[in-house]
Amino acid sequence: MNKRLKFLFLMLSIVVLTMTGFKITQYPQNNEYPIAINQAYEFFMEAKKLADLDDSKLWGVYMYGPMMFVDPKTRFIVANEADLEGKLSKECDVFIGYLDKRQGIANTSIQWAGKQWMMINWDFLPKNFPLKRKNLMMHEHFHRIQGEIPLSAGSANNPHLDKMWGRIWLKMEWNALEKAIFSKGNERSQAIKDALTFRNYRHELFPNAKQNEQQLEINEGMAEYTGFILSHLKKQDQLDYFKTNITAYKMSTSYVRSFAYLSGPIYGYLLYEKNKKWNKNLNAESDLGDFLQSAYNIVLPDNLGKTVKERTGFYNYDYVYQIEHDLEIARIELNKQFCEKFIKGPVIRFDLQKMNFTFNPSNLKSFNGYGTVYPSMKMTDVWGTLEVDGGMALMDDKWSTVKVSAKNLKIQSNLIAGEGWTLKFGHESELISGKRPGDFELRKIESVKKELSIKNLKQKFLKNPVLICKTDSLLRYKFSPGADIKMPDVGIVYKAPISITDVWGLLKVEKGYTFINKERTHFLVGLPLKEENGKISGDGWVLYPNDGWMLKQKERNMILIRK
Repeated sequence: MNKRLKFLFLMLSIVVLTMTGFKITQYPQNNEYPIAINQAYEFFMEAKKLADLDDSKLWGVYMYGPMMFVDPKTRFIVANEADLEGKLSKECDVFIGYLDKRQGIANTSIQWAGKQWMMINWDFLPKNFPLKRKNLMMHEHFHRIQGEIPLSAGSANNPHLDKMWGRIWLKMEWNALEKAIFSKGNERSQAIKDALTFRNYRHELFPNAKQNEQQLEINEGMAEYTGFILSHLKKQDQLDYFKTNITAYKMSTSYVRSFAYLSGPIYGYLLYEKNKKWNKNLNAESDLGDFLQSAYNIVLPDNLGKTVKERTGFYNYDYVYQIEHDLEIARIELNKQFCEKFIKGPVIRFDLQKMNFTFNPSNLKSFNGYGTVYPSMKMTDVWGTLEVDGGMALMDDKWSTVKVSAKNLKIQSNLIAGEGWTLKFGHESELISGKRPGDFELRKIESVKKELSIKNLKQKFLKNPVLICKTDSLLRYKFSPGADIKMPDVGIVYKAPISITDVWGLLKVEKGYTFINKERTHFLVGLPLKEENGKISGDGWVLYPNDGWMLKQKERNMILIRK
C-alpha cells in the first residue's frame, strides 16, 4: 500500500470512529508542555487503581482525589480534575494551568483553588521506579485526607535524635524491630519486647522525646505506612522493602525529621500482622509503641536501665556505639561552625507570620537548643521568598524566626544573595539594622504606611527645595541592604546610612533619605543647608566638597558646580 492510500485509509478510519461515538484522545507532543501530560494521566490512573483496590478499607475514606503534578521551573500544573475557581483548563483527559507564585512547590497537601489537593513536584516523582512512585503518591494522598479521618498531628522536630545516645537507642530499637519482622512466635515477641525496652529507655533519657516522636510518627509515619500498604506489595516484596529501607536509614546522618518514615511502616506492619484493622482506633494522640505493646501483650521490665544492658548484646550494640561515637565528634565540630555562623557572626533575621516552606527532611541538624539548621529549603512569607541551597538557615524550635548569615552579601535591587542563600523581597518589605552591629532584620511595611511614605518622599524631593549633586563616571556609593525604595517612573530613594563619592567630593547621609532620579544623573538631598569650616550640612547629611566646587542658587534649589 503506497503512502497516499495509507493516508486515505487513516482519514476514513477516523471519520468512521467519530461517527460511531468512539473517543479518540490525541495528546500533544511531550515537548509542548513542561510535563508530559500523557504520562501524567497514566500516573493518575495508576493512583486510582491503587485506591480502587483498597476500596476505602484502610482509613474508611476513598484514597483517590484531587492531585496535581507541578513543574518547579515553570510552575506548570497537570491535575486530574478541575478546580473550583476556574484556574485550570481541560486538555485531553487532564487539566492544566499554573500555580500561584507565592505557593510553595513540594510533595505535600495544599488547599488551592477551592479544593484540598495532593501535590507532587514533577522532578521528584520516581518515574522509572513503579514501587517508589506508588508509595509516594499514596503517601501524599494520606496527607490530603488526613483532616477527614481525622488524624492531623503536629510535626515536631526531634533534636534528641541528633545526640549520640538518642541515635544509639533509636538504632537499637530498629535492630530489634528488624529481627521481629523476620521472625515469628516467641522469637518475634521477645524482639518486640526488646525494641520497646530500648524505645522507652530513650524516652526516659530525654524529656518530651515521647511526645515529639509520637507527633511525627502519626503525621509522616502513618503517611509512609499508607504508601507501603496501598502499594499492594506481595509478601516477599514487603520483606525486601524493609531490608532495603532499614539498611539505608541506619546510614543516615540526620533523624530529626526523618526517622518516622521508617518507624511508621515497621510498627504498622507488625500491627497489621496481628490485626488488619488495628488503625481504626488510632487518633492524633496515639503512640505506636503503646499500640504494639498492647497488641502483643508485652510486659516491660520495671528497671529499664538494667535490662537494656542485658539485652544490647543481641543487637550489635558495640558496632552501633562505635559508629555513633565517631559521628558525635563530627557533630561537635559542626556545632562550633553553627555557633560561629549564627551566634557570633552577623545574621539577617526573619520573623515568620504566614510561612509556607519546603525542605529536605533527611539532612536537618539540631543546634544545641537554638533550633534546627536547614541546609536546603524554600520559604515564602509576607516579606518575600528565601531560598537556601548549599548554605544554612537556622529556625527556632517554635517556628517563629529564621536566621541566615549576613556575611559576604551581594545586593541587587530587591534581591540579596549570601553564602548559599538568596532572598527576594517585595517593595512592601524593608531590611533594617538589627540589635547587634552587622545584623539585619527583614520586616513587612504596612501598606498604608508605605503609601504615605512614598507620598511624603515625592513631596520632599520633587516639590520641596533640594540640593542637586550631578553624577559623574567616578560615582561610588554604599548603602544598607534593602534600604532602597523604588518610585516607578521617578527614581529611587535610599534610606540612611549611605555614603556617596563623586568628582565633587563626599556626601554622607547619616539619617533620613537621599534621592537619585531614574536617569541616574542627579543625587538630591533636602534643604535648608548651611556652610561652615569647609563643609556643607543639612538635616541628617554632610557634604565635604573637593577644591574647585561651589554652591549656586538655581530657582528654588541649590546646585553644586565647578568654580
